[in-house]
Amino acid sequence: MTVKQPRLKVGAGKAIVEIPQLLFPIEGFTSIHDDLHVRALLLSNGQKNYAMIVVEITSLGNEFTHEVKRLVEAETGVDYTEIFVCASHTFQAPHLRPSHLELSAEENEKNNRFKQALVNAVKSAVNQAHGSMQWAKLGFGVGQCNVNINRDVLTDQGWWKGTNCHGPSDKTVAVMRFDTLAGQPIALFVNYPVQSGILLDSVQSAGEKLISADLGGYTARYLEQQYDDEIVALWNVGAAGDQDPLFIAKRHILNRHGQYGRIDVHEGGFVLVELLGERLGQEALRVAESITRFKANVVFKNVHKLVICPGQEIFPNVHEMQPCKEYDFKASTPLEVPVHIMVLGDVALIGVRPELVSMTALEIKQASPYKNTVIMTMVNGSAKYLPDVGSYENITYAAMNSMGARGAAELLRDTIIELLDEIVFA
Repeated sequence: MTVKQPRLKVGAGKAIVEIPQLLFPIEGFTSIHDDLHVRALLLSNGQKNYAMIVVEITSLGNEFTHEVKRLVEAETGVDYTEIFVCASHTFQAPHLRPSHLELSAEENEKNNRFKQALVNAVKSAVNQAHGSMQWAKLGFGVGQCNVNINRDVLTDQGWWKGTNCHGPSDKTVAVMRFDTLAGQPIALFVNYPVQSGILLDSVQSAGEKLISADLGGYTARYLEQQYDDEIVALWNVGAAGDQDPLFIAKRHILNRHGQYGRIDVHEGGFVLVELLGERLGQEALRVAESITRFKANVVFKNVHKLVICPGQEIFPNVHEMQPCKEYDFKASTPLEVPVHIMVLGDVALIGVRPELVSMTALEIKQASPYKNTVIMTMVNGSAKYLPDVGSYENITYAAMNSMGARGAAELLRDTIIELLDEIVFA
C-alpha cells in the first residue's frame, strides 16, 4: 500500500500594533487598556497557497485591504486572490480613514501614523508566519456557547437594538486546529457570530475612552495563554448582523411601556469582556482539545464570484438613526458583493464583506454540501449590513443601515449555495 506523504504546511504569527503615545488623544481615545494585534495564518498544500490576516480594528476599508493584500503577496508569494483580510470588529479602536477623506493636518498626521503602525504589525506577523512554515495537519470541530443574543426588539416606536431572548441566534463555535505532525498545536482559528462590541460607546467614569481589542481579542489571548503563548489564535466574526454580546457595557434597556434608554457601567465593561471572553475561550478550548480526527493531506479548492445585488440608500447619519414604524427604503445603485470561498479538505470557509444576520447564515449552512461550513463576514473590506427580508419588514437598525435592498441577502445566499454545489464536484 502506498503511504501518502504529508502535503499541508502551516505557519502562524502575531504582532502588537504599536500605537505611539503622541497619537493620543485620537478619536476620543486617551490611552490603551489592552493592545491591538495583527495575526497571520499561512497555508500551503504544495499546489495552492492561502493566507488569512486578522486585524484588530473596527472595519477595514477597501483601500487599506488592497494595500495589505499586496504586502502579503510581496512578502509570501501567496496570490492576491487567495488572501483573506479580516477585521475583528472591535469598536474600541480608532478608525483608519481613507486617503480621499478631507482631514485636518493634525488628523491626517495621526491617521498616517496609525496606518503605519498597522502596516508594521501586518508585516511582522506575516513574516513570522512565513518563516515558521512547517508540515502540519488540520482538524475541525464545533461547539455551542451562549455569549451572543439577538438584538432586535420591538419598542413603542418600532424595532430597535436590545436583547431578544426569543429571536434567532446561532450559538455555534467553529474551530480549526492546526498541529505539527507530532501533535503540537501551531494555530487555532475560531469563528463565532457575535459583534465584538461589549465596550461600544462606553466610557470610563471620568469620561476617558480606552483602546481595547474587546471580546474577540480577549478570546484570542485567552486561548494563546492556555497554550503558553506557543500558538496563534485567530478570531473571526461570523454572521453577527443581528447578534450582540449577551452583556454590553452601555446597554440598551426597555421598560414595560416599550420605551428604551441606555445605561453605562463604565469600568465594569472590562469585567464583562473578561467574563464573556473567558466563556467563549473555554468553549473554543474544549472544542480544540476534543478534536481527534486530523488530516495531513488536505485538498484545497477555491472560487471567487462578484454578486450584483439590488442596492438602496443607506441612512445618512447613523448617529441620528432612531426606531420608527414607517421608513422609505429608497433604491440606489446596485451593490457589488464579492464572495470568496476557500475549501480546506472538508471545511468550507465562505468570506463576504457585509455583516449577514443569523438566519441567512443558518440557511446557507443547512443547504451546504459541506458538513463543515463556516460563514466569515467583514472579509476583504467592509460593506455594512446585509439583513434578511424580515429585517426590512420590521424596519430594524440593520435594514436602515444597509446598502443592500430587500432581497439582496437572499440573492447572495442562493448564489453561495450554488457555488458550494459547483465546487464540491469540481
